[in-house]
Amino acid sequence: MGNGSGLARDKGAKDAKDAKDAKDTKDAKDAKGMVQRTGHCTGWLRKEASIMGLLTGKYKYAIETAKGFNLQGGAEERDGKLYFKGTVATQEQANKIWDAIKTIPDWRNEIIADIKATGAAPAATAQSTYTVKPGDTLSKIAKEMLGDTRAYHEIFEANRDQLSDPDKIKPGQVLRIPSHARG
Repeated sequence: MGNGSGLARDKGAKDAKDAKDAKDTKDAKDAKGMVQRTGHCTGWLRKEASIMGLLTGKYKYAIETAKGFNLQGGAEERDGKLYFKGTVATQEQANKIWDAIKTIPDWRNEIIADIKATGAAPAATAQSTYTVKPGDTLSKIAKEMLGDTRAYHEIFEANRDQLSDPDKIKPGQVLRIPSHARG
């Protein structure tokens, strides 16, 4: 009697172990199937998720420049590349976005861009914007955008909501250039 019940216990334990092993094998196959379907494993998915946004951060200046020119479109990061696509009003604006992109030495390997100019002239009353670069001053921006270094004060006044001092501008800030000051 003891022998038969011992076998039953052993057989029950073996069945339970086989069932667990089968479940583990099924889980492993499911995980392998996920890797084959997605091309990633869970660890890689986490790693890829942590990488997402790196190019967006790296090209923040170019993205802000595009926003400043009201790029109709946008920038999207996927497959290890940053895709710029859209239109701006003038070729000069498109060129300035390209100049901002090209400030990053690796741009040729990381950027896919389709930036077109519609040819429409900006409205006379519309304000343009300027994204501050390292080394800029309001006087330098005034000279570039308005043709007169003394017009820095008008730029400062147009941006009082974000500037407390004309000497304290930061790279990446998008400043409004007053239309009445352009000439």
